[in-house]
Amino acid sequence: MESSTATAVVVTTAGFPTIRGGAGISWRIAAEAFLAARVSSPNTRRAYRRALVDALEAIGRERLADVTGLDLAGYRAALLADGRAPSSHSVALAALRSFLLWTAKPHVAASRLTPDVIRDALEMPKARVLRPYQVPSNPELAAMLAHAATPRDRALLGVLAGAGLRISEAVALDVRDLREDPDGCAYLHVRNGKGAKDRMVPIRPELVALVRAHLAATGRTIGDAGPLFTAYDRGARARGARRISVRGAAGIVTRATAAAGIVGKRLSPHSLRHGFAIRALRAGANVFAVSKLLGHSSAAVTGRYLDHCELPELLAAVPALP
Repeated sequence: MESSTATAVVVTTAGFPTIRGGAGISWRIAAEAFLAARVSSPNTRRAYRRALVDALEAIGRERLADVTGLDLAGYRAALLADGRAPSSHSVALAALRSFLLWTAKPHVAASRLTPDVIRDALEMPKARVLRPYQVPSNPELAAMLAHAATPRDRALLGVLAGAGLRISEAVALDVRDLREDPDGCAYLHVRNGKGAKDRMVPIRPELVALVRAHLAATGRTIGDAGPLFTAYDRGARARGARRISVRGAAGIVTRATAAAGIVGKRLSPHSLRHGFAIRALRAGANVFAVSKLLGHSSAAVTGRYLDHCELPELLAAVPALP
């Protein structure tokens, strides 16, 4: 049961979300306040909400004030032993750490845990596991583009594979986000990407050509208003949904994979983003430049692709079967 203490989330003149009710507040109310205040990406918000609900149920205490460092350490030990992938453990611990560190801030004051206790009890696992990425080979990617059903589908595949955008960023593009400078350099303006960050992603002429062909097929031109990628299904107009959905865009990748005759690979929109990063690094691009193109918060995240770039070189050292 929730505490009878009156609770509410307000915004002070300084812009800080503040919880009234202090130590009497429940996990659930504090968690929703945290997600609203600190997590801008819908995808991250969903993942963090799921992780916090799981932690809440595992720890079994309703009030934040009752949670102890031993509770957190016990939860971490059980989490790391549940058999899931290290990436799942990292997301779960990152969500809980971020949430509790936020509740410990003076302007929130909803937890009695200190930041040191939170960090020590929820230490992130140090082991790093190399997990090969599922990416299309260059011939497979060419086949996907060649077998795309429409100019729209071909342009969307091109944006994912040729600009490295996240699927949520690609479907959020408007026509006006394709821009060209006086020297003929074209780029995509990614607005409100992960972490609520904007970035400019330069694109090559072959990708510009795909996007222009898509616009021409729909009677539009660079600079027009409206979404770049629109929905084609029959119910789109009735729903008032002109912009293609993330699910609809993922379906385009699935259908193009099948049409290209690719078997034995489970390719997704993110597979094309991974492929973009690996191709860029194999071509000699700077890790920091690729990190900026991808919109990563740290070049260390981009560095994970370097292991995959080394695999072709390692192949030369593998002996042939007798």
